[in-house]
Amino acid sequence: MRDQSLISQITRELEALRGKRVALITHAGGDPDGIASCMVLSRLVKEVFSSADSLIVIPERVSDHSERFCSVLGIGFTTEAPKNVDACVASDVGSPSQLGPLSDLIHRGNLIVIDHHVRSEWDAPDVKVFSSISYKATSEIVLDLAIATDFRLSEREATALFAGIYYDTVRLFLADSEVLSKLGRLGEYMASPKDLLPHIETPIDISERIARLKGAKRAEIFRADDMIIAVTRVSAFRPSVARSLLTLGAHVGIATHEEEGEIDVTFRASQDVLTKYNINLLTDVFNELAAKVGGRSGGHATAGRAQFRGNSDKVIELCLNKIATKLGTVLKRVEE
Repeated sequence: MRDQSLISQITRELEALRGKRVALITHAGGDPDGIASCMVLSRLVKEVFSSADSLIVIPERVSDHSERFCSVLGIGFTTEAPKNVDACVASDVGSPSQLGPLSDLIHRGNLIVIDHHVRSEWDAPDVKVFSSISYKATSEIVLDLAIATDFRLSEREATALFAGIYYDTVRLFLADSEVLSKLGRLGEYMASPKDLLPHIETPIDISERIARLKGAKRAEIFRADDMIIAVTRVSAFRPSVARSLLTLGAHVGIATHEEEGEIDVTFRASQDVLTKYNINLLTDVFNELAAKVGGRSGGHATAGRAQFRGNSDKVIELCLNKIATKLGTVLKRVEE
């Protein structure tokens, strides 16, 4: 168990849900880690902590990948704001902005957050946040919680948690010995990824392919010493586009979109940005930028999303200059 203290704190907090109707909420669009965590927590709060009832909520439009994930595992959910509930548990939600249209929940009280991202300011005294970046996935936290409370996972739940950990460790690229040990534990619960992954790992559709190619065509390339940063503008599939810039050779891929003065920035970085260059894009760049110009950011050291208001060219310029400053060098545009 990575963090006995964290698991004990969560356990004590969930004990207060006895007899209450609980909504389990993940971030907008959902992903396997967030949905798997909610799936297991929905039964755990009823059977271990004696809540009256529970439902799973995925805010906004559910991504195609998440929809297939839920369909294969038979996970029921709603996208509507929870009504007539006594408490909400937000799982794998790194910041209020990730709740999308449900962000007003932070002001209603009785909100518990269980997460593994860099902790963000929730700006509400009644929100109780239990987060540790030592965990590789929120599914790993939930597995520790199940083990600590002697909660027996079903085969379906074990498979879901396996997928949550698998995807949040970039298909086990970031897995350590603790993760591998826990995957073995899920195997004891009869986790069956071979019956799940082929059904949700579908080929890239034509729209995403076009978005990636447009992103590459529009990309501006910058250099800070040996680090290459590619910035592009696309209206859809920004996570996929930012990732594709890395496969083309960039150390940092940034995909932006501006609409009615709202700037959405998705960033991805290769692991050596953190290990070799010692830059945490979330805390060193986007959190600092959000505090300076006004905005919100969330995610990990090498992957995340930020939202600002203002001029996108100015925001990107500030972002690039922050990276160059962290490296102690001058940013240069790579000309054609």
